Amino acid sequence: MRLFSLYLLTVLIWGSTWYAITFQIGNVPTLVTITYRFLIAAACMLGLGFIKYRQLPRYSLKEHGFVALQGLLMFCLNYIGFMNASKHVVSGLVAVGSSVIIIFNTILSALIFRSRTTFGMILGSICGICGILAVFWDDLFLVGLCNNAILGLTFSVLASLSSSVGNMISAYLQRQQKRVIENCALGMTYGTLWSGLFAILFGHEFTLDLSMPYILSSLYLSLLGSAIAFWCYLTVLRDIGPAKAAYALVSTPIIALVISGIFEGFTWTNNSFIGIGLVILGNVLILIKRA
Repeated sequence: MRLFSLYLLTVLIWGSTWYAITFQIGNVPTLVTITYRFLIAAACMLGLGFIKYRQLPRYSLKEHGFVALQGLLMFCLNYIGFMNASKHVVSGLVAVGSSVIIIFNTILSALIFRSRTTFGMILGSICGICGILAVFWDDLFLVGLCNNAILGLTFSVLASLSSSVGNMISAYLQRQQKRVIENCALGMTYGTLWSGLFAILFGHEFTLDLSMPYILSSLYLSLLGSAIAFWCYLTVLRDIGPAKAAYALVSTPIIALVISGIFEGFTWTNNSFIGIGLVILGNVLILIKRA
């Protein structure tokens, strides 16, 4: 029950972050906003880790190298990739591209950790991806295979691959008995440094939007969308493996659609309901029995 609760919380929080991100678009450059987000999240996670364990994370130089790479992949490059994908295609196609992380995680888990892949996992993954395709079928049809669509899909898939490799590094560190909170805190710290460095290299100014929507959405994305959600996700990843944990990232667009329907006027179609049904079926096939 605890594992299912963490999984469900991950899906609900990340599903809601898509709407919260709309309040971040404005005067502050995206890379700078990402830097602020993970700076707050990292500070929160480091504080929680210190309160719980009464010490700062203790990592060797080699382990710091792995965490720095994890931070680059999970808390920096993947966000840059999805940001660029959104500039070229509709959100539906970006979601389709992001859903392939479950394929990357399944393949990489089998290659790196020799994880056993069951028929239920394969069938569940197929159901999930088909469900996302069904939900966003109209968007895909309208976009077609123009240059922008190919470029946007490429950015989205590369972002998913980046996040997937970061998942593998996190799984490796946790197998080395590294605590989830401390691993997440250090990863976000390095992610903050990477995104800040990229912001400087691209010539962005570190401005701050003091409007209430920006401040509240920043706090929500930092504390819930990053600190709490990533702790939940990495805990689930530790307990059931990267392949199954990645299904949370296939389910989140469905929550985003519900919120969009309430606040942004998203129109529900027969394809939407079929897609949601397939995603739910995929959840059952993947999570009902541990492999």
